[in-house]
Amino acid sequence: MANSDYTIKPYSFLQQNVGALASNFVGFATVEVLSGGKILSYLSVVDWKTSDAIFACHQKPSISSGKRHQLVPVIAKAKGGYGSNWKTSLSIYNQESSSQNISLDFYTGNSKYTKTINNLQKNNQISYGDLITEVFPEVQGNASGSLHINSTNGLILASRTYNDQGEKGTYGQFIPSASDESLLKVNESGFISQILSNSSFRTNMGFTEFEGKNTQLKVEIYSSEGNKLGEKVYSVEGYRNLQINSIFEDIGISGDISYSYAKITCLSGGSVFAYASVVDNKTGDAIFIPLKE
Repeated sequence: MANSDYTIKPYSFLQQNVGALASNFVGFATVEVLSGGKILSYLSVVDWKTSDAIFACHQKPSISSGKRHQLVPVIAKAKGGYGSNWKTSLSIYNQESSSQNISLDFYTGNSKYTKTINNLQKNNQISYGDLITEVFPEVQGNASGSLHINSTNGLILASRTYNDQGEKGTYGQFIPSASDESLLKVNESGFISQILSNSSFRTNMGFTEFEGKNTQLKVEIYSSEGNKLGEKVYSVEGYRNLQINSIFEDIGISGDISYSYAKITCLSGGSVFAYASVVDNKTGDAIFIPLKE
């Protein structure tokens, strides 16, 4: 639709409104470094009504190429706490040199739903604004779970789970896709930082299994000073998502807890993607924090 060249000074940053290039469209952008050093490119998509922004970094085609099994750890169509109304959007981009066949497998607590997409052409993108309603209309009522994507040769995926408040606008969080190299495996530990629990914010924590094996995890939560506040072991069924709403309360940690962190250890089973979702109780705005090893 449009293109432009930019110059970035050493160690500096440049932010541009792409609305100056093209407006009223849903699509994708490619970024190419023509000369000089290395860059981190990102997007910030802002809701005009709420001013809520989601942040997402670039995805290199080489990283997703060949990843025939990929994971969006959680998708939803469900009412939540404090009047929230959660939905998920998804964009699927074929960066490969030939068309691909795709299977979308949605696992809820006790069911599996499958949608097949045939012949997504190279350099084409397909997008869903309300994924579960549009792709899995047979799913009724509140529903959430994991989405496993199997394709011919790997895809570039972008997902957003958002609190839809109708005419008032939306508050959402970008949720990255995952494949085997970004998962926590048996006897490995990782950390999730900037979690908290008080009258203004709550922290939900989730785990999604990738290999189809029932898996056990230990969650330990520490104060910013390094004092252990509590711990608990959770079991995650193969391929499925387990989300613990208000993780502090579930573990038995009370009181006003400012910024703290969690240590997650995979005790047995397969491999998992672990994350936290920190939600503003007043607005329903959530930020997504993936585990770091």
